[in-house]
Amino acid sequence: MPTAASTGAKGRGGWLVRVLGFWGGYLGILWLASFLKGMIPPAAADLVWGLLCSLALLGLTLLFLRTEGRCVQDVGLDPDRSTPLRFGIGLLVGLGFFALQLVAARVIAGPFQIGLKGAIEPAVVALAVAGTLALAAMEELGFRGYALRTLVSGFGFWGGQAIVAVAFGLCHVLFGWSLSNIVLGVIPAAFVFGMAAVVSRGLAMPLGVHVGVNVAQSAMSGGSRWGVLELTMEEPVRQRLEGAAPWSGVLVALLVVGLLWGVSRRVRKSQR
Repeated sequence: MPTAASTGAKGRGGWLVRVLGFWGGYLGILWLASFLKGMIPPAAADLVWGLLCSLALLGLTLLFLRTEGRCVQDVGLDPDRSTPLRFGIGLLVGLGFFALQLVAARVIAGPFQIGLKGAIEPAVVALAVAGTLALAAMEELGFRGYALRTLVSGFGFWGGQAIVAVAFGLCHVLFGWSLSNIVLGVIPAAFVFGMAAVVSRGLAMPLGVHVGVNVAQSAMSGGSRWGVLELTMEEPVRQRLEGAAPWSGVLVALLVVGLLWGVSRRVRKSQR
């Protein structure tokens, strides 16, 4: 971990430069792997791309840790017997996060119904979920592992979280996301994932949260090729929903961040 002597202004700048270098490697890995992704059938492209990038990012993380004389425990990459449990808790938090967004949207916009879109193809859904898991692992290794733990040590809890959230949003600019989606969706979600990472001191819980949110979003028709659910509503409700949903999502994200922060404080007090 960064030493006490390294956390001054000069030390913080050094750690920021290292993290920026790590993110440069992250983007390079994604760019190189994208060439192979274009050769893979679309149904399996996300899975293959995510797996390749995740393995490469794990190697990049280990390389940076080795050059700094640090170990995997310093960045939450030390799995143990409770890792599956933390992932499962994160998955429930992610699904609950999305469910709260639906509840808030219904309160603000009006009634709507959720139903099956049509016949479910288990193989298609399983492959899509596996791809979602691989992509989430790629992003968590890129932002909530080495990068977040290093920046929190150098810039403090909220300073490190803010830098990572902004960087996470800027990365999505490269993927063609709109500014409104990034400001009202990606960045608030980044704080949720980051809080889960710091609270649990590892990547299993934020990975579960990330997967839960992305699977729930993609399951809605129109959100992906494999959407199995659809929303039905009257046109006035739809118009209100389109305007209110992003803002209600921000409010729910703040609520979840607050709840996780409260849990973190209780855990720290119990350990004193």
